[in-house]
Amino acid sequence: MKRIPPKKELLRLQSQFRTDKKIGEALGGVPARLVAYWRKKKKVTEVSLPKFSQRQIRNLWEEWGSDKLAAAQLGTTPAAFYKWRRRYGLSERPRVLKSSQLSLALFDESKPAHLPAQLTLAEKIISSRLQDKTFLPGQTYQVEPDLIVLSSDWGKLLAECKQVSLSRIRKGDRVWAVVPAVWPEPELGQETRAFLKSNKVKNVLCREQGGVLQVLWEKNLISTLTLVIGTERGILGTGFLGAWGRQVDCAGLAQLFETGKLTLSVPPTLQIVLKGELSEYLFASDVYYFLRKRIKAEQIRDRVLQISGPALSRLSLAQRQALSLLWTQAPVAGLLLSVDQTVRKHSLARHKKSVPLTDGDPKADYIERLEFDLSHLEPLLSCSAPVDRISAVSENKRKPVRQIVLGAASAGRLEEFQIAARILNRKKIHPEVQLLVVPSSRKMFLSALKKGYIKTLLEAGGIICDPGLEGLGQKLSLTDPVLTTCGLNSNHNTFFNQQEIMVGNAATAAASALKGKITDPRDYL
Repeated sequence: MKRIPPKKELLRLQSQFRTDKKIGEALGGVPARLVAYWRKKKKVTEVSLPKFSQRQIRNLWEEWGSDKLAAAQLGTTPAAFYKWRRRYGLSERPRVLKSSQLSLALFDESKPAHLPAQLTLAEKIISSRLQDKTFLPGQTYQVEPDLIVLSSDWGKLLAECKQVSLSRIRKGDRVWAVVPAVWPEPELGQETRAFLKSNKVKNVLCREQGGVLQVLWEKNLISTLTLVIGTERGILGTGFLGAWGRQVDCAGLAQLFETGKLTLSVPPTLQIVLKGELSEYLFASDVYYFLRKRIKAEQIRDRVLQISGPALSRLSLAQRQALSLLWTQAPVAGLLLSVDQTVRKHSLARHKKSVPLTDGDPKADYIERLEFDLSHLEPLLSCSAPVDRISAVSENKRKPVRQIVLGAASAGRLEEFQIAARILNRKKIHPEVQLLVVPSSRKMFLSALKKGYIKTLLEAGGIICDPGLEGLGQKLSLTDPVLTTCGLNSNHNTFFNQQEIMVGNAATAAASALKGKITDPRDYL
C-alpha cells in the first residue's frame, strides 16, 4: 500500500486537480477510491466549489465576447470556456460591446491600431516572455530560456567562459549537459566535469543513453510553448512539441550564463500547411524529402518553418520528432509544429498541464504560405552520390545495397521497428546484406525488446548496435552502397569511406534487406 500523503499535500493537490481521479493520476496512478480513503483519514472534505465562478466567467464573457479570447485569459481551450459559459446560462452575446471586442478600421492600414496582435507561433513564444506581452517584428529582445542543453563544442565553451571570467552559471537547474566521452579526449572530459561541478550543474547525460533529443523527451524536459537553447543543430528538433529550439554559439552561451538572459530576434516565418491522408508505409523521411524536393533552399534559408495541417495531425509524436530532426539538415533558423490535440494530450499525461491548441494566427506576417497535398505520396529515396537527388523508391528498384542502417539519430523508434519486424517476420535477410539495428535510446531499446520486435529482427539476421550512434563507425567499414533510415549523409559522413549513401524509410530498409537491392515496401504490406 502506498504511503498516505500529508494533509498539506492533499490540500495542495485538491486545489490544483480538484477530483479524486485526477489527484490519483498526479500521484502516479493511485485509484480514486484510495484517494477518497486518504481524504477521510486526513479529514479533507471533497471539493464542492466549481473551478471557475459564475462571476468570473460572466466578466470575461462580457469583456471579450469571444470564447477563444476569453479562454486565452484563463489558459484553457475555447471549447472548455464554452462549456463553463453554458453551465452558467450565458448563451447570448453581450449587448454592450467593450473595446476589446471591436475591430473597426479607425486608423490608417499602414499604422495598425492597438488591437490583439496577429503573431506567428515563434513570436507568440517570445511575446509570452515579455513584461508587457507586446511583440514588435524586427526588434531584439532579452529573454530567459526554459531549458539549456550543452552537448558539443566543450573546448570553445570553456575558453569563452574563462575569457569573460564567469563566476557562476545563473539558474543552473535549467542546464542539462552531455559530457564528452573519456576517450579519446580524457583531459577535456575532466575539465568539463570540473566546470559543471564548480557551477553546481547536476543534470548530466551521457551519449550512451541515446540521441540527445530522444532522451530529453523521455525525461519530460521538453515542454510546449517554451524556449530551448542548445549548442547543436539537433536542438531545433524540439519544435515537434511546439517548443522553439534555438542554436547558440559559445560566446552567446557565455553571456547567457553570466546574465541569465539571451539576446535574440525572431527571424521571418514560412508557413507550411500539409493536407491529405498518409498510408501506413509512409514515414517522416518521405514527408521531409517530398517537401525538400518542392521547396527551394532560398525559400527556407534563415527562416523559421511553421508546419500545420490535417496531414501533420495524423503523424505520431515520434514521427514528428523524426521530421523535425531531418529539417535540422536544412539551412533553417527554427522549426515549429502546431500544438494540436495530440500534443495537448501528451502534455496532460506527461506534465499534468493543460495547454491551449495553438498555431500561428491566420493574418500573421508570414514571409510566405505554402500548401501541399500528401494524398498521393509514395516511398521516397534520397541519394547523395554523385549529387543530392530525390526520387521514388519505385524508380530505383534493383539498385544493389549491401549495408543497411535501421534506426540511429532521427529514426530507431518503436513504430519503425514494428513495421520492419512485420516485414521480416519469419524471413531471412539476403546473405550479402549487413543489417544494423540502432535504437534511438535505451528506453526505446527496452520497449522494442518487450514487444518482441528486437527478437524478430535478430532472427532475421539483424545486428543490434548500441543506442544512438555510439560505435557505429567501426561497423561501417565497407565501400559498398549504404541504405539508412537516418539522415547520415549530411551530419555523419565521417562514418563512411566514400560510399554511395541512400536514405529511405524503415519499411523500405526492411524490404531491401530481404532482396539485397532497393525494394518497394508496398510489395510486402
